Amino acid sequence: MRKLLVFIFFNIVVSANVNAQSNLGLRSFSTVLQAQNVKDAQQFISFKNKKTYNLLDASYIPDQIDLIFMYGNNTGLNLMTPSSNSVGSFGAKYKINVQDGWDIKKDGSLMVLRDIVKAQMQYKEMKSLNELKDLFAYYELNISGLPGYKSREFGPADNTIRMQDGDIVLFKSLTTDGLYAIGQVVSSKKSYEGEMKIEWKIPKK
Repeated sequence: MRKLLVFIFFNIVVSANVNAQSNLGLRSFSTVLQAQNVKDAQQFISFKNKKTYNLLDASYIPDQIDLIFMYGNNTGLNLMTPSSNSVGSFGAKYKINVQDGWDIKKDGSLMVLRDIVKAQMQYKEMKSLNELKDLFAYYELNISGLPGYKSREFGPADNTIRMQDGDIVLFKSLTTDGLYAIGQVVSSKKSYEGEMKIEWKIPKK
């Protein structure tokens, strides 16, 4: 009987912890990402630290880097995970130092929602991790059915291209932290010296 009570209590505690994690509120922060020709470009995002890093500083903490920003003539403004094969296509510096050089390269899934008024309202009104998880799950199943869908631009993928002002970005980490994030592209400049500002919402920890 005592073992049964201990087992029940343990399951209640675990269930309560899981529910508490899922019901976490969201906090906001901004990133201004810089393209690769900017000196000491802030290209690397850590959601854990709510900061951006240049290549040198990011290379000290690859286990904490979630996304990388790049610009390409044909692909425009890019977001990608460190594990994406696209990283190495942006030059030897990234091929040698990141794709081949990092022992840990975090994986994740990205989606971009464009010209969807409902999604923009959902971003503004989103307040909990549960809502964010539900939104990600919904579009993961339904994004390919949206008008004008292009897989390389809208995902789900480890690299999304040709991003624009107003885009809603959904991100899910596929590593052990299981982190979710949602952002909106506020402004951008499309060039090798350009930038992209994103307002993010991530779970409070």
